Amino acid sequence: MRRRTVGSSDHRTVRRLLGTVVLLSIGPTVRSAAAQCPDGAPPPCAATSAAPARIPIDSNALAVLPFRTTGPTNDVAWLSEGMVDLLSVSLDGFAGWRTVHPRTVLARATAAPALGDIATAARAARSAGAATMVLGSAVAVGPQLRLHAELYDAVALRRIAGVDATGALALPGPVVDSVAVGLARGRLQQRPVAGHRPSNEYATTSPQALRAYLSAEQLARRGLLQPAADSLLRAIALDSTFGLAYYRLWVVTTFGASLPRWTTTSIIQEGLRHAASLPQRQRDLLTAMETQYRGLITEALRQADELRRRYPDDAEAAYVEGEAYYHLGLFAGEPRERAIAAFERGIRLDPDLPENYNHAIELRTADGDTAAAWALLRQLMERSPSFVVGRALEVALRVGLRGEDPGSAFSPLSTVDTIAVLRRAQLEAVRAFDAAPALAISVADTIAAVLASPEFPRSERADALARRAMYRLAVGRYHAADSLLASVVELDPTGFGTLHALAARSLLTGSHQAEGRSAAAQLISVDSSLGGTVAAAWRAAMDGDTAAALALLRGQTAPQWPGATDAIYSGLRGLIALTRGDTATARAGLRLGLSLAPYELLTLSGGRPIRPSAHGRFAIALARLERAAGDLGSALQVLYFTSFATGLVLERADAEELRGQIAAQRGDTVGAIRAYRNFIALWKDADPELQARVAAARAALARLAH
Repeated sequence: MRRRTVGSSDHRTVRRLLGTVVLLSIGPTVRSAAAQCPDGAPPPCAATSAAPARIPIDSNALAVLPFRTTGPTNDVAWLSEGMVDLLSVSLDGFAGWRTVHPRTVLARATAAPALGDIATAARAARSAGAATMVLGSAVAVGPQLRLHAELYDAVALRRIAGVDATGALALPGPVVDSVAVGLARGRLQQRPVAGHRPSNEYATTSPQALRAYLSAEQLARRGLLQPAADSLLRAIALDSTFGLAYYRLWVVTTFGASLPRWTTTSIIQEGLRHAASLPQRQRDLLTAMETQYRGLITEALRQADELRRRYPDDAEAAYVEGEAYYHLGLFAGEPRERAIAAFERGIRLDPDLPENYNHAIELRTADGDTAAAWALLRQLMERSPSFVVGRALEVALRVGLRGEDPGSAFSPLSTVDTIAVLRRAQLEAVRAFDAAPALAISVADTIAAVLASPEFPRSERADALARRAMYRLAVGRYHAADSLLASVVELDPTGFGTLHALAARSLLTGSHQAEGRSAAAQLISVDSSLGGTVAAAWRAAMDGDTAAALALLRGQTAPQWPGATDAIYSGLRGLIALTRGDTATARAGLRLGLSLAPYELLTLSGGRPIRPSAHGRFAIALARLERAAGDLGSALQVLYFTSFATGLVLERADAEELRGQIAAQRGDTVGAIRAYRNFIALWKDADPELQARVAAARAALARLAH
């Protein structure tokens, strides 16, 4: 049987009959039309559908409304609702956003709103529980697709951002990605999750790369460096031109994240390979970092000053500025306050950025302002409780300032964390107590003793014992170092720490030459860093084989460290000239050797506390020559290279003795007393054959005190 279609006249008949039934049932005295029809209209009442359930407005909810489309229907019409799906997927979870499910949105916005009809669109968004909305249009013009999208506050009816993107109509994916990235940048201006940056800083066309980058930022700010590095590598794999990702990868790597196929230098160089397409600030940061890594002291400080001038309200620029004045400025005699000011400005600008705290805490401790150091440490740990460097600083300060046992100075999360923290804590102790070098070495040795205990893996115990041997070399206890190194060789004869310690002992003391020569030859195979190369080249030079030394330096340093080969080789030749009594050649060579301070040589990545560098020896030798020539100011200047600011320098006792002699000669009683006291504290338990020098220092100190 065929079903009859109900027409409009039938609907009117039904409404009249229903109205009559209602009137008869309630009586003729009821006259209020509002009481009869839900919409307030007089009867007969129009049929109504059930109103959608009200959803509370969520400040993090985003509704992507249907796009208006213009062009051939078959080419572009699908993007009306298609953009709701595509952008909802791309933006969900981004910077805290929760995109409202497309079905929920489409149930409330059955037609694409006009771009100018903000009120109507906002009502639809709010009814879906969204505080933010996206409106847009898609236009097909020949083979081109033009997308326009606008991000709005659906409550305040305020425009937040607008995005335009154009591409091939046949390949809409990249065009949609461009819109997603543009809207994401708008969100970051509304709610920064990675510090306050201009939107053009997020210079990537991949929303997936941007998402990975922001995930890394949040992990790094919590102190989770390795997961942050992994996420940054994903961002770079998705967009190899993403300059900001290279910058952050460099930062987390210098603080201890492991990247087997990358070096800190290669990260910078790869980032700068795309310099022409980078935003100006990213280019400036990467360029400044490269200059610092190359060790160009004067130029690095100039660029640091320029960063401060260009970006006075930028926490990351403050960090790079502080790095220059810490790692290079201190060698040039710049006061600690200069680096402190940069780091603490960065902390004020962005208290959640952890890297600015590290050197600020060390420098405040070295200056004797321990109250400020503790306050900064508490602030850091409240924000980044998992930051290995922060926990290492806590161990160093609690052992050095409070005399606590290092094993109970923190609560480890796992054995791996314990090892990482206690390794780094030795470096933090050396740096933080730079002004009291004997205390610095004592604290570092106390911490290393924990890692030398049987509960740790064999290789870790060997490395810890090798460090303890180096600490004894630094305080003139050569025989005690020999005993420890014998144990180290039994535990791990070819380990990284073992070979460095054996090579260093022979170069410092002149003893155990055969062992030192063998260790230096093996270093190249286990340590590909600049430090390993220089240790091997130094050994070859001291054996008189300058050709081998030059070949090692040219083969390893030339590609990544422009200028380092000539500078280091000149310094080594200066040491050789000194043994022949050729002081003029020695002075010239040593000065050139100290003209560069490559980061990887003087500040090892991974937090190792001992510098495998010839710079300390260059500085002592040149200072003695300058003093003999009557240039006392220059003599004191080069001794800045023996600072513990970038790691343990085995020649520090020699430097303090010489500094005391020069200060006394210049009439600087306060400086002389301080230096002699440091020297005596360092060598008070030195081997008997060294005690004559300690006795001479005590006598000089007694004369100064009277």
